[in-house]
Amino acid sequence: MQQAISAARLPAHDSHLPSEVAQSSVVQAALRLFEASPYLSLRGVSCDHHEGALVLRGALPSYYLKQMAQEAVVRMPGVLEVHNRIEVFPPEPLAPTEDPPNVSRRTAGS
Repeated sequence: MQQAISAARLPAHDSHLPSEVAQSSVVQAALRLFEASPYLSLRGVSCDHHEGALVLRGALPSYYLKQMAQEAVVRMPGVLEVHNRIEVFPPEPLAPTEDPPNVSRRTAGS
């Protein structure tokens, strides 16, 4: 049993490995939250985590969705602050529709 425990320990010379694993798990957890969100646009958001700061990146069609991305991760374990660098690009307005030419409209009584 003692051999199994010592074999599972991290090498003493690599002191950065635990924080890298923790950072990676925070990013993976955030991405899982975005994937599970009912807001499909959030699936395109990416993030980085360093020393407690989670940086969100990407592009979304509204400020509401930008806020929803931030709210999804702000209370996650390991996240001390969120830097929301998501850009908002509203969708292009639809072209106005026109009636086809020479359309006759019937009125009541005709």
